Amino acid sequence: MITAHIPENEADRLKELQRLDILDTLPEEEYDDLVKLASIICQSPMSLVSLVDSQRQWFKARLGIDDSETHRDFAFCAHAILDSELMVVSNAVEDQRFYDNPYVTSDPNVRFYAGMPLVTKAGYKVGTLCVLDSVPRDLTNEQRFALKTLGKQVMNMLDLRIANKQLGKLNSLQNKFLAIIGHDVRSPLMSVKSLLDLLNSNLISAEELTALSSQLNGHIDQTLELVANLIDWGMAQSQNYKLEVGIAPLKDIVKAEF
Repeated sequence: MITAHIPENEADRLKELQRLDILDTLPEEEYDDLVKLASIICQSPMSLVSLVDSQRQWFKARLGIDDSETHRDFAFCAHAILDSELMVVSNAVEDQRFYDNPYVTSDPNVRFYAGMPLVTKAGYKVGTLCVLDSVPRDLTNEQRFALKTLGKQVMNMLDLRIANKQLGKLNSLQNKFLAIIGHDVRSPLMSVKSLLDLLNSNLISAEELTALSSQLNGHIDQTLELVANLIDWGMAQSQNYKLEVGIAPLKDIVKAEF
């Protein structure tokens, strides 16, 4: 058995895999349906959506295979991700890479393998859509085309997953933003309105008018500062900025609050 060598861009490839946020997630019907479709088209009893991690290959979806993951050293897919094209092994016992692989010499007795690499938009190969059989064989040209097309569909589904997650974060940010505006901005504005109503009532003295005017300016400044902070916060959140933890003098915090 020949263990697949590690790609030169392995560190970045693994970062891309982590970015997809798919490892160890629960089964999902759309991925299960896709491996079933690949199995039907290629007339193979086994099919997988396999993702190659640092030490293992993990199956997002599987048909005809009991294991949910295997060691990377035994993974046919670890070899398949070394290229961008469909990898076909017609008879594993005649291939120096796999003839003594435990998945060849024992259950499920793999003989035939065809794996289409899952390539991200950045060009990283994170796994495969593959079909397997316990008898030596090959794929027709039509089956090869279909497996390549289905592999692209898996990648589209993974990209859509990321897009939906980002949209969810934006919706959450919007809800938080509206909640803050509804409370923290509304309160000082209501105070400003109350003060304006008093100023227009002609029921206060000149001294009281001067004091209220000063108080009114304070509320306006407070509201403007809050709005500016909200805008900065919203921009930082939308750009995935992280809060920086530091030390601030307690007296400055108390002064700012009171």
